[in-house]
Amino acid sequence: SGGRIEVQGIGRDITERKAAERQLREQNEILSNSHEGVMIVNLANEVSLWNRGAGEIFGWTQAEALGRPPDQLLGINELGVVSTLRAAVEREGFWNGDMRMQTRDGRKLIVDCRITLVRDAVGRPRARLAFLTDITEKKLLEEKFLRVQRLESIGTLAGGVAHDLNN
Repeated sequence: SGGRIEVQGIGRDITERKAAERQLREQNEILSNSHEGVMIVNLANEVSLWNRGAGEIFGWTQAEALGRPPDQLLGINELGVVSTLRAAVEREGFWNGDMRMQTRDGRKLIVDCRITLVRDAVGRPRARLAFLTDITEKKLLEEKFLRVQRLESIGTLAGGVAHDLNN
């Protein structure tokens, strides 16, 4: 019966939001697939991100790691070290260094840690982002190399002393 239909609507351009969501998904995928261990720890000191690399290094699955304190997962028993590290991150905004840690099955590791404080839009601390690299083999090779160098130096010194005594 020829009546008129009136439709009202509100249009909104969501192009920017979709682009931001796509970028977040891509970044998450990159972090998730990194061979380097990546971990985010929230202010309640619980792991909120645990990537595949962290799982490969430490032996914990993502499901096991999420919501747990990082010290438990990383086998860090020195509470003084942990509190010093946290204080440095909060004061400086980052901390870099080597730490002794262990895997789920108790194997000892030397891990290169790069920890950054993540802040919210108004600058308040929100979380700690940690990049963890197992450098155990590298450190053992360095120690072996230094030991060989020392032995060579001692040999050279002993040879010099013997030569002087012969003269």
